[in-house]
Amino acid sequence: MKYKGILRLYRDKLLNKRSSRIGISFAGVIGCSFLFFQNCSQPGAIQINGSSSTESILAVDPLIPPADPNSPIQPVAPIPAAPGSACMGVSCSLAPLTNKPTVTTILLALGDAADSQLVINGSSSQLIAETVIRYTSPKVNPKIIVVQDSEIGGEDPEDTAYVNNVLLKRYNAQLIVADQDGLTPAQIEGYDVVWFNNPGHPMAKQKTMETLLAFKGGVVLQGDDLANGNGFSLEALTQVKFVDNGTSVTCEGVNYSIDNNSGNQFEVKLNSEKFPAVNTDAMIFKYGNDIDEVTLNSNVEVLATAKGAPASCTTERPAIVRYFRQLAL
Repeated sequence: MKYKGILRLYRDKLLNKRSSRIGISFAGVIGCSFLFFQNCSQPGAIQINGSSSTESILAVDPLIPPADPNSPIQPVAPIPAAPGSACMGVSCSLAPLTNKPTVTTILLALGDAADSQLVINGSSSQLIAETVIRYTSPKVNPKIIVVQDSEIGGEDPEDTAYVNNVLLKRYNAQLIVADQDGLTPAQIEGYDVVWFNNPGHPMAKQKTMETLLAFKGGVVLQGDDLANGNGFSLEALTQVKFVDNGTSVTCEGVNYSIDNNSGNQFEVKLNSEKFPAVNTDAMIFKYGNDIDEVTLNSNVEVLATAKGAPASCTTERPAIVRYFRQLAL
């Protein structure tokens, strides 16, 4: 209670002097450091609750030039690192990490709420989601549409909502379901990023792939069977060649089945050079579902890898990859 009272006094004094650049800067740090989940949940502003109103103080990332004040897209607030937690395991900044749109494929299911469990711990999932957006769109606070495939086979039906409502909560995201015959251009018109999700099955309709190929923004494909389509190849969109469903690994002559969280697991490792300034505990995690085995075209960059968790396993496979789109914008 003593520290809350001190913080309140500082806050009130700072708000009374909000015209002072020093006051605004210090208020932003105090607000974000002490009130992380309340005040940093939205991109672009740190919220400080006063007794009669809410003040929005814009904290601009130094890597991003100031935005046009009349533009609906504003700079994203960096989050000061808490000692020992490195921004509580999620992104300290949402500043873009690419100068043009990319297609990023995440061969992982990020949530299993229907099974009363998370396949991956929450901080790793949020770190993946936020960093992938930063690597997929050059826009600051891009307009994102999260698309659930038209057919998911009843597997992990809450995964898409978890991505939209929890993992992308600091972004401007909207959730839809693809048309039964496949995703249409009209469904994604006006967006900067399409996040397409099918948690545990290949892409249902070739029409969806064709729509995403023609889309001029960034594309994220997310699901542990999304290296392939249902009866058609996704290579033109993903730039990876599907090998098999990845339900087992063989290490020193021993075959280990890895599927449906049945016991054996993959160990997934995020590339520390690609996931900057985060809690190291979020960088490596176990994953108990299958991960498609693929080979990569030469233009593909690997952001994360997976290997069988038994100590005898050393061979890694790609888990998150991306490439630059060649479309004229």
